Amino acid sequence: MSRDDGRGGGEEAAARAAALWISSLVSKGQSRLLRLSCQLGLDILWTASPRELVARGMSMTAAEGVVEHRRRFDVCAMEERLRRKNVWFVTYGQEYYPHVLVGLAKPPVGLYLKGEHSVWEAILALPRVTIVGTRRSSGYGCSIAQALGQMFSRAGVSVISGMARGIDGRAHAGALRGDTPTVGVLGAGPDIVYPRNHAHLYREVGDRGVLVSEYPPGTPAARWTFPARNRIMAALGDAVIVVEAGERSGALLTVDEGLELNRPIFAVPGPVGSAGSLGTNRLAAEGAFIIYDIEQAVEDYATQTRTERRERKSEVRCGDGGRRPLPEGAVERLVLQALSNGPRSIDEVAAAVGCSTRESAAALSVLELDGAVNRCSVGVYGLPP
Repeated sequence: MSRDDGRGGGEEAAARAAALWISSLVSKGQSRLLRLSCQLGLDILWTASPRELVARGMSMTAAEGVVEHRRRFDVCAMEERLRRKNVWFVTYGQEYYPHVLVGLAKPPVGLYLKGEHSVWEAILALPRVTIVGTRRSSGYGCSIAQALGQMFSRAGVSVISGMARGIDGRAHAGALRGDTPTVGVLGAGPDIVYPRNHAHLYREVGDRGVLVSEYPPGTPAARWTFPARNRIMAALGDAVIVVEAGERSGALLTVDEGLELNRPIFAVPGPVGSAGSLGTNRLAAEGAFIIYDIEQAVEDYATQTRTERRERKSEVRCGDGGRRPLPEGAVERLVLQALSNGPRSIDEVAAAVGCSTRESAAALSVLELDGAVNRCSVGVYGLPP
């Protein structure tokens, strides 16, 4: 599964073991190791002595505790636990680790995922939008979140949200009504349903999209895990949309993370004086893009994120066989040529162009957002009349 980055098998195994171990510590609140893993490298951290950790700023007591925890950590038991839970793990630097997370100050050492590998692979190539908001949402906010989720999903954009009550849940529910897989970023382990009344939504997203967590199975939700997961949500989206948020809503933390990453911020304004909309109204006043129409929101998103989506094409790898990616823009040109004789499915376009299905789906989504192709039915595209 891991890409060939020039490391030997032993180093890859050490890096994976280190990532599993560090994530188990991060789940207990010890996030300093995230920055240290970037400085030293996972495989080196896996063998670092207490003195080496002290040299990197850790106290001797903490360093000895970390090394002792590492000594007792059972990698084989964790791997078996992942198999039992039907969860897969991708480490920093592997092919399926999102490149957009590398720009974070503390990128996760790995991600625990629940869902099909092929679905996650497709999501990494697709346009993505992060939709967030308050748990204490109004009926108005819920309806807007669901409508946005559905509209973006039908436009070929993967909806990223946090599976929480209120706006998050409605955004996922709307996305499930479209044709594009949605991503639920969890504030608990990938096997933990939180909140409990989202059990059905959890199953639906896991079956048709992907559930993502930086915490190992069994990690309970805690107050600090939700702000930590906001950085992942902000990084995965090409833009951040806040549907409804009070003045101190946790959704605004996702906005802060998005601004650090230069993501466009969109806000849905609410009634003047409404406590539940003070946060979104302030964002609008401070220059966020205002959403005043659901369909227009998709068009504005396409305009504001075109550069980010083009840049991501350098991350999209061709399928197996070691073929070199086609030059920038070449896939889109060949896709348009393939559609000149009539509508075709994603697989048919891939066969005609000579690229992977993942590249075909990504190119078609970009072209659809740019108005160059139309979606005729589920998975079938054609040129505009």
